[in-house]
Amino acid sequence: MVNAVGGALLAIGGLSFFYFALWHHSIATTYSTWSGALQTAWVAELISLAVATVGGALLGYRKDGRGGK
Repeated sequence: MVNAVGGALLAIGGLSFFYFALWHHSIATTYSTWSGALQTAWVAELISLAVATVGGALLGYRKDGRGGK
């Protein structure tokens, strides 16, 4: 169960990071200033990386505490 949740979080975090990175690139090429939208894109990228990291950690969770699958 924990591994399934971890896999889902890893997939969601990875895909959303890719989407937000593309959004960040489009904002950066459109505006030359540090805009609110660019700040939002940075925050969204960091959150999606955190979600992917938690998902990766849960994916390798074992009840006996030895790590790995």
